[in-house]
Amino acid sequence: MLLMLISMMQSSQKRSPLVHSTVTSSSLALTNQNNAAAVKRSSSKLTNHRENIIKFWSVGSMLFGICLLVLASLVPVRPMATLDDPEARLYENLSARFNTLKPPRPNASIPVDVQVAVHIDHIYQLDIKHQILVISGWIRMTWRDESLQWNPSDYGNVDLVVIPSVLVWSPDVFLAEQLESTIFRKKNFNVILLPNGTIFCDPGGEMTLNCPLNLRQFPFDTQHCNISIITWNSPPNQVLLRPVGVYDDLKEPNDDLDIVDFVMSAETNLNSWGTFEVKLRRKSLYHILNVLLPIVSLSILNLMVFRLPPGCGEAVTCSVSIVVAFSVWLLMLSSSMPSTSKNLPLITIYVTASILVSVISTIVVILTIHIYDNSESDPIPAWLTRLCVSLRSNKTNETLTWKETASAIFTCSFLISLTFWLLFTIIIVILFAIG
Repeated sequence: MLLMLISMMQSSQKRSPLVHSTVTSSSLALTNQNNAAAVKRSSSKLTNHRENIIKFWSVGSMLFGICLLVLASLVPVRPMATLDDPEARLYENLSARFNTLKPPRPNASIPVDVQVAVHIDHIYQLDIKHQILVISGWIRMTWRDESLQWNPSDYGNVDLVVIPSVLVWSPDVFLAEQLESTIFRKKNFNVILLPNGTIFCDPGGEMTLNCPLNLRQFPFDTQHCNISIITWNSPPNQVLLRPVGVYDDLKEPNDDLDIVDFVMSAETNLNSWGTFEVKLRRKSLYHILNVLLPIVSLSILNLMVFRLPPGCGEAVTCSVSIVVAFSVWLLMLSSSMPSTSKNLPLITIYVTASILVSVISTIVVILTIHIYDNSESDPIPAWLTRLCVSLRSNKTNETLTWKETASAIFTCSFLISLTFWLLFTIIIVILFAIG
């Protein structure tokens, strides 16, 4: 029995590895099946999650689109001008007939008649030194384009339209006297179109013009400045400028100038050119108080030098001071006047003559003081004695001293200077009066 038990135990020990290997194989298979099931389950969950995302995105897109449509329906929309609007139809019809290149004339033998009128609304400055006139205003040009006509009754009685100037033909003009001007440089202004095809163009701005001045009667002068409008690249057989009016629309008067007259030139327009003349008169009160009166006062003071005692040394100081004062006035006038020898101002000539008289007076004063200090033992020349005796009220005593001679020379110089000053002043006044 014991032997049988031992043999059975040994046989069981021999079979145990096989059983163990069988059990191990079964567990591995079971594990693989579990893993496959887990992968299948996770794949199924991922597929379900993806389908949910797609459904959510589709529903969200639909809701977003519906919201946009609702908001769009709530926003008020401004209705656009349609062809039922008469003015819109008019602009639509005119835009097809706009032509910026061809001059609006019926045939090649008839030029475009451009009527020109000038308006001045401000005078800024009349520069005497550089002979420049600075003004502002505008130039109205009027012409007709028969291709742009319409019947107002067909377009809701619209009798005027405003369009940019770049859409229609306009004359190529400029100012002949302009030094600097913006009046024709701007191309973004508007023009007015009437039903009969008439076009109004009003370019405006500041104009700096060359104006040759005649300052002979300064400060009582009247100046004549021209405003000439000329076609640039258009011959007379294409464009004919015709001046029709001038207007003084000054918003405020100038402090130094008044417009006396503003006229059109009487010249014919053979060269397609329109000329307007502006007459400006200077307000002279300021110049009388600050220029004329000081100069005349210095001239009178120059005469009074010879009323001082002959031996007074201050006479030389006074005379030299007057020469310096006249020189300063001449320098001030020269700095404000144009550098030209044509039509010299009479006031400049007057100051220059006064300087010469002052210089001569200074020389006479110096010589007279020298004579006054001569010794009485020195003889007096016979011609000087006769001259001095003729100026004395008591001519019975013909004996003179050097001091009496100096006094007589002062008296003679005063009379001569007074006579010259009166004659020269009268001549200048007459020249001012006759122009």
